[in-house]
Amino acid sequence: MDSGPSNNTAIIVLTPFAVEICYAISECFLIAMGYQTNLMVYGPGGYRFVEYINTGLFLNTVFWLITSRLLLIF
Repeated sequence: MDSGPSNNTAIIVLTPFAVEICYAISECFLIAMGYQTNLMVYGPGGYRFVEYINTGLFLNTVFWLITSRLLLIF
């Protein structure tokens, strides 16, 4: 007899949490201070803060839609 859950059960239980963690990690796209390389190109590239917000909101919205659909599947 098996005393613990199988590998398949663990994957089914943990997949929604893993997807949510990936979404939370993607929030670094939203602002320039979110990640080191964003700050490295912020000054020399002549970017404005609002450009990070516009691009980051788009990327986060797309990822949110994909995440929502994946969570419905799992």
